[in-house]
Amino acid sequence: MIRGLYFILILTILKTNMTLQLPKMRVWSWQVAQLGIILVILGLSVFFLSNQQNASANQSGWLKGEPFLVSKETLSQAEEKIYMARSFCEYQGAYFVENLNKPADIRAMDLCVTEGDGFRFAEGYHPDSNRRVFAISIGSDAYFYKVDLGSVSPFYSLVVIPGTTKFVISAYGINFSSRVYLYDNLLNAIKREGSVYKKKGQTNLLWGRSTYGWGISRNGRYMVYAANPGTSQYSARDNTIIEDLETGEGGVFGKAVAMHLSLPNWPANFVVSDDGKEVASTSAGVLKFWNVEQSCLKEPGYYLAYAPDPCPSFRFAPSWHVYNTQYPDSDGIRANEDFSEISYTFNPKSHNKERITISKYGSVDTSQLDYLAMGDSYSSGEGDVDYSSSHYMPGTEGKDECHLSNRSYPFLLRRYWGVHPLKMKSVACSGARVLHDYIMPMKYYIGQHEELEDVPLELRPSKIESALNKFAPGIVPQLEFVKKYKPKVLTLTAGGNDVGFGDILSYCAALELGNFTPIIDSTCRYAKDDDAKQELINSIHNQYGVTKLMINKIKQASPDTKIYIIGYPQFVAVPTHNCLYNSASLNIRESGMIREMVTEMNNVLWRAANDAGAVFIDIEDSLEGGQICQSSLYMTGVIDMVVSKRVVGFDTAETFHPNHRGHARIARIINHRVRPFSWNQYPGDARQAEDGSVYASASNVRMLRTMAEPHIRGASIAIKHLKNMFKPYSKVKFYIFSEETKLGELTADSSGSISANINLPDSIRPGYHNLVVKGKTYSGEPITLYQFVTIYSDKEGDMDGDGIPDDKDRCMFITSWIDETTGKDVCVEPEKIKDTNTNNSSGANEPTAVVNRSVSFANPAADSNTESIESISNKTTNKSDSSKLDTAPKNGEDQHSAQNVRYYMPYIFLLAILAIILIGAGILVSKRRSSKK
Repeated sequence: MIRGLYFILILTILKTNMTLQLPKMRVWSWQVAQLGIILVILGLSVFFLSNQQNASANQSGWLKGEPFLVSKETLSQAEEKIYMARSFCEYQGAYFVENLNKPADIRAMDLCVTEGDGFRFAEGYHPDSNRRVFAISIGSDAYFYKVDLGSVSPFYSLVVIPGTTKFVISAYGINFSSRVYLYDNLLNAIKREGSVYKKKGQTNLLWGRSTYGWGISRNGRYMVYAANPGTSQYSARDNTIIEDLETGEGGVFGKAVAMHLSLPNWPANFVVSDDGKEVASTSAGVLKFWNVEQSCLKEPGYYLAYAPDPCPSFRFAPSWHVYNTQYPDSDGIRANEDFSEISYTFNPKSHNKERITISKYGSVDTSQLDYLAMGDSYSSGEGDVDYSSSHYMPGTEGKDECHLSNRSYPFLLRRYWGVHPLKMKSVACSGARVLHDYIMPMKYYIGQHEELEDVPLELRPSKIESALNKFAPGIVPQLEFVKKYKPKVLTLTAGGNDVGFGDILSYCAALELGNFTPIIDSTCRYAKDDDAKQELINSIHNQYGVTKLMINKIKQASPDTKIYIIGYPQFVAVPTHNCLYNSASLNIRESGMIREMVTEMNNVLWRAANDAGAVFIDIEDSLEGGQICQSSLYMTGVIDMVVSKRVVGFDTAETFHPNHRGHARIARIINHRVRPFSWNQYPGDARQAEDGSVYASASNVRMLRTMAEPHIRGASIAIKHLKNMFKPYSKVKFYIFSEETKLGELTADSSGSISANINLPDSIRPGYHNLVVKGKTYSGEPITLYQFVTIYSDKEGDMDGDGIPDDKDRCMFITSWIDETTGKDVCVEPEKIKDTNTNNSSGANEPTAVVNRSVSFANPAADSNTESIESISNKTTNKSDSSKLDTAPKNGEDQHSAQNVRYYMPYIFLLAILAIILIGAGILVSKRRSSKK
């Protein structure tokens, strides 16, 4: 593109020269000026093209050139102390309990937290005493509890290897030498004693050395350290050694980074990649990088003296460091997971320390997105099926896939906001959970639906890279897209699946089956039992901390991204009577409970967004007038499920979700409030919510999805994946609902884990049930765990036991489901539902469906509706809503052309200005020539 513009500019100049037709002798100065302009432009062109060629020829890497400065920020005093540490921790707000015997004495603190295997370890500084504190949160603990390590020096470090139980301890001594020890299990080393945890237990020493600076890879496999080779004088040129802690192999690869001459023994800080091939170091304001291969390593006893480094290296004194002191120290070096970015702290002495982040030469991604949508089913467009087609994008349309629709509100916002299709993507996925699918570290993730579980380890990197390049949702955590593409604007919905909204709806909407005798009160426990309802409220309140953590991680991954948290809409109308339409058997109390919980969730999301510095957009009333039991105009009806050949039942994911009209209203409301690319930024909607401390102190209630699996009536239920969940040797009680049935009581082992089988009584009927576990966490907090499980009939070929074979049963675990649009019971035989293509004698306003009609899928590249919203509305119902909120932006309103002009506007201005100068000069010379005549 740029080459083309330069070429056009040169032709313009030559054309102007030919048009003027000036005598050579009289206007020689003008021609010289023209020639100069041409040469300058040609020079710029050659310079630009040569730079482009050099950039493409050079592979990205720390040794290929000067790193790119990503950010530089001044740290607070608390952050300054935390980020000095050699650690993999991330700074976040947390709640600290100093005395285990006084669990109610909770203190809000900023801690640097590392996620281990079955625990979280943190360090920070007490806001009152400014004392350094260590804390641990084990298993399902909600809070961090003090760990008493005794009197430790400011140079003491306890570093947990992420995702493991391994940890490193070091402390500098005389001449900044230190002993570094790697141990195997922190949980074995720390035991409760009285009111605190102490380092009292036994753990195995895996490795130990005397060093003058060290660092360990994030996966705990490679250790790098500086060691004196045995000379009589300590030297800043100490050997740097790498060791593979699994194989024991290693050797010398270079000299430690050169220090300030006045402080030659100041220790270096090291960071090493997970493959052991890249090492970086910093000390006294100087950076050094190495590429390490086995072939360039020297024996550990080899003394380099003044010889060059055995392995390729690059020493770099950053221009952004301001040296106004004799000892400009730098420390706290750390790298991101793929080693493409490194951050460290630098002390300019003029003010607090700065945290500086740099990236590899050539690694800056120029394909930044303007808009990225993350989220769950309410952002993906779950339920966007109609009478003619499904709009799920190819690769997301399967039963257990993400159901990403090209008519969901993010794609409509793209049009409103004038974002080019190539600069907007959505990676929202139905069923996504915050901790599991949004922010889980990539190395532990196997896909939302275990897409990577059967992929060989050596092939996973290419699969992951392909998913990132193609924006395939559900294969990598959604945060990975933020890290890679640094979007200018991000919208997301989150939290509903962590609480289990969909499961609760299915649980309350489905009647218990079995002998099919009438049930006097089929109201689900969350609507009729105050204790159960409070458990659900506490579970929602627990999302406050999770949401803040998610926002903070997004900010860390992309500091300049504008984050908009989208609330959830009310999808069930205000209950005035029992409504069977589109809601199975939800009664007044159940509908009221659902509305109350949606409001509670929005309050928590609003508070978390405000406290974490994001913007909350309130869409709670966006579906008013078309909710379930209110015409369902904006909701996916069960008749659409029949058309799409889906079996209606408790696992019909598309129900209780907005249809394309609902998404059009949501998009229009968001667009009315938010103009993310304008100067006038929307501050967010206001709500009446509790203070964050109220939500943070809620009882520990969590939903699990891996605790149990579907079971046959009368068989045993396997309890698993409850590692470190409970207080060692404590009693744990198990219940199953709808009607409360105690299944048994088990004792946790010495690690606080439980793994056992519990028998199901024959009285448990087939259907959707609520498994509840009550006990105490590792540190003694009361905890409630819950999961929804399916109990199948023991009749072969009839899972729900209703007497209808599974291959002919259209409504699993549900006896009747009335579609609000048609008034038809979709649980009847297929032949009793009329085909819309046949003449409808009952009237044109009562559409029907073709049960066996094939489903076609929209082309995602087209990114447009296959049918206009107006035409679909005419086919479905005579109900109308004159509000403009019901319509999405049409293709004619698309601002692609405006966006293209915006991209190339600077170049267009450049051409215009130069052309005006040339033409003006030509006219001036012509006038002078005429006047002389």
